[in-house]
Amino acid sequence: MVHGAVRSLFQLLGVLVVGLLVIVPVLLWRLSSGPVALDFLTPYIEEALAAPEGGVSVRLDTTVLALGANNRTLEIRALGVNAYVGDNARPIASVPEIALTLSGQALLNGQLAPKSITLLRPRLHLVRSVDGRFQMDIGAVGAETPTPPSGNAAESLLAALVGEPDPTKPGRSLQRAAIIDADLTVDDLYLNTTWQAKDADVELHRVEGGLDGSAHLEFDLGGETGIADATVTYRKDGDKLGAEIEVSGIRPAALARLGGPLTQLQALDLPLAGMVRAKGDVSGKVEIRGV
Repeated sequence: MVHGAVRSLFQLLGVLVVGLLVIVPVLLWRLSSGPVALDFLTPYIEEALAAPEGGVSVRLDTTVLALGANNRTLEIRALGVNAYVGDNARPIASVPEIALTLSGQALLNGQLAPKSITLLRPRLHLVRSVDGRFQMDIGAVGAETPTPPSGNAAESLLAALVGEPDPTKPGRSLQRAAIIDADLTVDDLYLNTTWQAKDADVELHRVEGGLDGSAHLEFDLGGETGIADATVTYRKDGDKLGAEIEVSGIRPAALARLGGPLTQLQALDLPLAGMVRAKGDVSGKVEIRGV
């Protein structure tokens, strides 16, 4: 015989299941016509995205519930996202839209913490200094550059992805980060050149001991257009980076005008495809291991 309390529990679960079977289709139908405002969540999402240990705060214009890209999953969307350091009135990062999924474990502990974060249509500005170091800022496409590249936004995201789980730091629940349809500009002061890429996609996943990732972009380098697909790895032990990059559509001769060791490529005046393997570290040091 089933105990009365257990029977009541089963009845409650049955009611919940039936309720979900009714509510979920109705909710999906409602979302198919547009997002639903969730402004009451805005301060909690701001707190979840902030990095207090680095002095980084986040402000949102609004928060909505929307259908994911596959039209089957639900996502929380933060619109008009700006990140600030300290009391600085100008943002260090500005993104038109961010898609979030939340950590179920954190919800059970009474916290809102992102498990996955996707930056949609940001403007990325990457600078490689004359000593080979990289700095980045993140802004909305077509927007004025928020501040000179400081690296704070990228460093905060990296810390969230590779840091050990910490209940006091909601960002440490992050398992995946992605950038979709980015407008990328790279100022390479080391090679004295600038190149751009439209609709760039990047995805990073937390793995044991670090990160694995991939990227796809179509770029313009001094009038030469090409396609690059890359896989990257990062390991916390030694801050080691590794990459395999497949490039197609670029004439090596076009790179010769950048000077230095690349002048030897001027005789190769035809489109080529190939793979480059490299290793380095987060300080910006890069060593080409094979082509």
